[in-house]
This record gives sequence, structure tokens and C-alpha cells, in this order.
Amino acid sequence: MKKKRKMIAVLAIYLENSYQTRIMDGIFTQCQRYGYDVAVFAPLVQSIHSDKDYLNAEWNIYSLVNFDKFDGVIVTALPMHANGNAPIYQELVDLVKKKCRKKVVSIDYPFDGSETAFTNDRKAFYEITEHVFDVHHCRNVYFLNGFAGLNVCRERLAGYQDYLTKHHLPFDEKKVFDGDFWYDSGEQLADRICAGELDMPDAVICASDHMAVGLMNRLLWHGIKVPEQVIVTGYDATKESAINATTLTTYEPANTVTAEEAVNLLHAVIDPDEPEIEPVHTLNMNLHVGDSCGCHADPEYLHKKIHRSLYNVNSYIKAMQKDTTVDISELLDSYLFENLVSVSGPRECIYEIYKNTYTLRPYKDFYMCLREDWMDTETSMIDGYPERMRLVLHSEMATNWDDTQGVSFTPSDKAGGRSFYTEEMLPELFEEREEPMAFYFSPIHFAEQTLGYAVLTAELLQERKLDYVFHNWLRNINNALEMMRVRGRIQTKSEIDVMTGLYNRRAMENKLEVIRQFGKGKILLALVADLDRLKFINDTYGHHEGDYAIKAVAEALMSCATDNEICVRSGGDEFIILGVDEYTEDETDEKIARIEEICAAKGAEARKPYEVSASIGYCLARLRDDTNVDLLLEVADQRMYEVKREHHKARRA
Repeated sequence: MKKKRKMIAVLAIYLENSYQTRIMDGIFTQCQRYGYDVAVFAPLVQSIHSDKDYLNAEWNIYSLVNFDKFDGVIVTALPMHANGNAPIYQELVDLVKKKCRKKVVSIDYPFDGSETAFTNDRKAFYEITEHVFDVHHCRNVYFLNGFAGLNVCRERLAGYQDYLTKHHLPFDEKKVFDGDFWYDSGEQLADRICAGELDMPDAVICASDHMAVGLMNRLLWHGIKVPEQVIVTGYDATKESAINATTLTTYEPANTVTAEEAVNLLHAVIDPDEPEIEPVHTLNMNLHVGDSCGCHADPEYLHKKIHRSLYNVNSYIKAMQKDTTVDISELLDSYLFENLVSVSGPRECIYEIYKNTYTLRPYKDFYMCLREDWMDTETSMIDGYPERMRLVLHSEMATNWDDTQGVSFTPSDKAGGRSFYTEEMLPELFEEREEPMAFYFSPIHFAEQTLGYAVLTAELLQERKLDYVFHNWLRNINNALEMMRVRGRIQTKSEIDVMTGLYNRRAMENKLEVIRQFGKGKILLALVADLDRLKFINDTYGHHEGDYAIKAVAEALMSCATDNEICVRSGGDEFIILGVDEYTEDETDEKIARIEEICAAKGAEARKPYEVSASIGYCLARLRDDTNVDLLLEVADQRMYEVKREHHKARRA
């Protein structure tokens, strides 16, 4: 039976790495047990991304979160924190502090005083140290830690110290070095060792795989053999640890358990009367040995890591394993970007995106929400989202992918689709469902310019999370949408009369197709206006005054035009209004009278020594498939000249 579920919001970042994958596994597993839905808001780049404008646009996804709609919030704060992006990290802290009134739980790093669930790194580093000392009999051991002062770093160092204390070995602070969890820290330590600044150690225990890989590869570059001369160990069990030329001895942390504990902290508030479900400690959270310490690596473990890192997985092997997921090579072979840039307009672009959602499988639903004015390149949006968004695409994964790529599509013509208040985030988000689901919210932008966001839905226990395929797929979408915007700007400039801002004749021909499509069965208005005495004004007062009169008539026409009408400057002093509605003769006569009044008022207000006026004729006809619009314009033009002759007679009288 379908029911409305409790929902947790997760603020995460770069879901492709091993740490975040384990965290998501733990959150989803525990939420499945409780029947909670999960909405994940995550930038698709790491917090150390070098392009700060791009990074800011990615982080903007957090501003979408309407915290009042959720029952609790989890923040995976540790991978968000980096020295280079402290300001935008603080902006997130301030945002949550200002807008969130629900309980917030952080994982592995304090977040503005919120309750924090910590991974038991201390026990893990005791075991790593034990392996280095007891199995490999090392004694001169360095410890390369992360950021000084972080709780996780203190705990990792404490595990190292626990072993030394238990075995009555001295602790030497000079053998402990601060790093930043990244490759650079390992490379810098290797340079110091090889330069003779530091003694050659027996082993270096690193607080992250990235630092360990950087250290190990730089040592080898200097001619120092690993593990023959120096043993190196890491932490995190990343893919890099398995695919490096020298496989790394590393440790897979109990992050899934930590994430399950974080959900339990929210559960105590969300459902205080319901019993708590204890986290399940999985068996794979242990030491994985590799070449970097001299042990023989586990072939099965390496195979899994390498398989997930392959650029091109053999299609036969995938078929035998009943693997229907799309890998990065299949995405590239789909020629997604080439197909997207070859389309003729926004509507076709959105449809091409829809056709290529099959490359995201497996998933349940894909939604694309864009700013209503996303095609307007004159409008800039860098921070936040507008009051309303537009759902321009919804694709539901078909059960038989040999027959179709999807079964639901909302087309778009420029903005198109269905408009909704942004505070809803996604209208379908809180529908009743039979099973709990995961909703991934990812930013759509080009450089720093926010265009909207994508939402991918999947079953909570689906093994595959957002990965390189989705990341690169969405980058293609970003680029294609920006290309549509650029084309639109070029086309707009080619269709707009520079002096008046009205459409030109070329634009009118293009707009006629839209008028015919959406105005069928209604009354078509063909109105022709001609500025009176332009030659007299130019010859007597100068062409700058003639230009003023032309612009005055254009402004009068625009001020009287409705949303169903287009205004065109069809020649030097000639104008056209085309529109579809349920017009009457009386209403049209009133429109012309208003235009004449505005023209006269503009001349009088500017104290011009000449009268600003226009001769106007029109024709009304029911719009049908065989309606000849050019013929209606000719009729309106003839009537305009009749009015012009009457104006000429009146001036001579």
C-alpha cells in the first residue's frame, strides 16, 4: 500500500569517490529499514576544484534545499572541508544555520555545533600500525596525518599511538607530519626524505590513500624502491589504491556503519516512539594488503576495484554478468554531444536530451528543471534560484530498452513544460510511493551561470550511485544548453531591429509558424502602420528627428500590443502587428485610437515642432490552415493608404 513517507535531506559532495559511496550505502541501507525517502543535494566536483566560479555554481545546489519540507538533515562535512574553499563552506554553514529548523547530523566533521557521528578511525589505525610493526618488523616509522586540529586526524594519530603505548614503544612527535589528505602532501614528504632533510624511514603510515599514492610515486621517481626500501600504507580503500602501478596497502573504513548511526540520531527525533535498528557491521571493513608493504594483494578485491575503474568494459563480460549499466566508454560512443549540438533549437535540444537518458540506466525517473528564462542571455543568475522553475523534461526508464529509451516526455519550446514554485524543489518529490526512494539533485549550469538542476531517482538499495557517467553526461547537457543560449542570442540579434527593438521582417516570417500552430481557429489580426510625413521631418528638422519619430511610433505600438501579438518594423517607416485572439472590430478600433493618442502625446511631451502620427489599417480573419497571411497584410496595407490619404487631405484643408 502506498504511503507518504518521512524524508531525509543529505547535503553531500562528489558522490563518485569511495568515501561518499560508503556513506551513501550506509544512509540508504538504514533509511530502507525505516522506510524513509532520501533527497541528496550534491555538487559533482570535489571541494578542491581549481575553477572557483565553476565550483561556486556547483555549490549553488544547496541553496535549493527547502529544509522545512524534510524531517531531518545529514551533512557529509568532511570531504566538503578544504583550505582553498573555506569561504563557500562557511556560506553553507551560514545557510543551514539561517534556514534549517530541523535536526542536523554531521558525519566525521563538526558542522556548526550539530551532533556528529564519527567513524572509528582509531581502531583502524591501530590495526594498520600493528601490521607495519608486527608483520614487517618496522621500527623507524613516520606518520603522515591530515589537517592539524581535525578530530578525524587526532583519532587516526591516536590509533597509531595506542599501538606504541601498548607495546612500550616511544612516541616521537618529530616523526608525525601534517598534510592535507591530497597527493601534494605525500609528494612533499618524499622530496624532504630524498633531499636528506629527513632520515630514510622503514615505513610511512599515511592518513589517506591520496597522500600515500603521492608519496609512493614520488619516492619511486627519486629512485627509492617501495616496499624494498620504504613501506607505505594508506587509508580509505580508494580505486586509486588498486590501480596504481604499485598497489597500495590500505584500510576500508567503517563509514557505512557511521552513516547508519547518523540516520539513527535522526530517527530518535523523527520517530521517537519507534524502536532503533542497530547498524550492521559488514565484513569488508578491514585491511587490504598490496604491493606497497610487500604482502600479496587479494586478487578478488583488486579485481572489483579495477573493474569499476575500467574505461571500457568488455561487452561480452558485461552480458555474462547481466550488467545493464552504461560505462563511460558507452557514453562516449553514444555521440551524445554531437547529437545535441546538431539540433536546430531549444525544443529539439530538450527532446535530444530525453532520447539519451537511456545512457543513465539504471534509474527510475529523470527530471530536468530549468529557469523559466534560461534562454535569455541578458539575464544573469549566479546565486540561488528564481521564485519559479519549469519542469521541461521527465523521462521514466522503460522496462525494455530495446523498444524505447523512455515512456514519458514533457517537451519544451524555450521555457516550455510545467511551471512550479521553486520552494517545492520537485512537485513529485513528496508523492505517495510503495517503496522508499532516493532523489539526487545535481546543478545544471555553464561556468558560473545557473540554469537549473537535474533530479535522478533510483531505488535506495540500487548498487550503482551517481558516478563518472552521470557527471560527464550532465556536463554535456550543460554545454548543449549554453550552445542553445548562444545560438538564441545570435538569432535574436539577427531578428531584432536595432533602432526600435521591434522584430524585423525575418523574425516575422519565423514567428508566423508559431502563430499558425497555436492560433488556429482564432481571429488573426493583421495591422499595418506607416509613420506620417517622415520625408518632411527628415528634410526640415534632420534625420535625427526622423529617427525620434520612428522610435516614438514603435514605442506606441509596443505599449498597446498584448502577449498574443508581435510588433514588427517591416521597413523604414512601416510597421506591422500580427496577433491571434478573439478580436472584434470595435476592440481593434479602440487599439488604433490608443496608438494614435500615444504618438501625439510623445510629440507634445517632447515639444517637437512637428506632429508625430501614423496612418493605420487592419484586417481581421479567422485563422485556418489555408489562410493567406500575406493577402491579409495586403488588405491592411490598402486600408492604411486610405487612412494616409485622409490624413493628407485633413492637413491641406
